[in-house]
Amino acid sequence: MPSNNFSERVLRLEKIIEKNSMFRQTLDGRAALDIMRTVLQTAVAANVNAIDYLKWVMCMPQETVAKEAMAFTPLAYAQHIASHEVAKSVMDSVVG
Repeated sequence: MPSNNFSERVLRLEKIIEKNSMFRQTLDGRAALDIMRTVLQTAVAANVNAIDYLKWVMCMPQETVAKEAMAFTPLAYAQHIASHEVAKSVMDSVVG
């Protein structure tokens, strides 16, 4: 039987954002909210912690993110984390 957990998580996130958003009163605010919502939903779909992902992107130089936007997607972050986990695992097996 197929599970709808993913769909439920996305809808829950939508409702939380909508309920807590103060940006919905203006067109510019709604556009900003739509961008943020898309980023957060993409992080959920990539199965990464959205807060950790946002911190990672925000710590990068703005010019680099602007020039290489595809290198800073939630999927790129997931691959970054996975490669670091593999490297740590290898180092642990060599040292330990």
